Amino acid sequence: TRPQPPRHTTTVPGALLVNNVYDVAVCSTDPDIVMVAANYDIRVQSQSGIYRSVDGGNSWTLVQPFLAASGFDAVGQISAAPDEPEHFYAACGAQLLQSNDSGASWSNIPLPMDWSDSVWNVVAGPADPSGRRIYALGSQLWVSVDGGATWAVDPNCPSEIESGAPDNAVGDSARMLAIDPLNPAILYATGMNGAVGVVWSRDDSGPMPVWQQYNNLPSGYPGTTESGTNYV
Repeated sequence: TRPQPPRHTTTVPGALLVNNVYDVAVCSTDPDIVMVAANYDIRVQSQSGIYRSVDGGNSWTLVQPFLAASGFDAVGQISAAPDEPEHFYAACGAQLLQSNDSGASWSNIPLPMDWSDSVWNVVAGPADPSGRRIYALGSQLWVSVDGGATWAVDPNCPSEIESGAPDNAVGDSARMLAIDPLNPAILYATGMNGAVGVVWSRDDSGPMPVWQQYNNLPSGYPGTTESGTNYV
């Protein structure tokens, strides 16, 4: 239904230009504000990044291009702070981002990363007097209890969920982080270990974090391929 662009152009004003959408986030106080993580654009000047709509998805604006010059970094997860719905976080490979204005603008949160590290998933809990707990997962699990001012690495994070970028088929990668809405001391993580979907939790209510593994997710269904069948 959109007007076609002029010949020899690849931009349609207001269109979501990148086909591969890996996550979507909606502002709970204004459902017309929607953000998506659009990855793996093949244009020479990549258009991958975080797109934002203020009219319920009818039109889109690229508000945060990816840092990588090649365009092959990717946002794995966009999530909101449960007690501040206009405060969003995004994990996009080479950097961890935050927005205080419902995704209109973004700024970097420094992580203690080296050249080989990447971050693909992020989730935040409600703020308390000591600060806000944030989990950032990629090649390692980084944990902050003061809203991202300082970070610690969890050396006991299961290797099954410390892995690569969001993928569209089988392969080792974390798929999603979530904090229990009834108990913000509990973190859940789903991931792919080859062709097997795995689920773990981390309980921070005691003096030391406790990890627990759950039964693996079903591995495919009759008549289907692995691609798309092991996502939660």
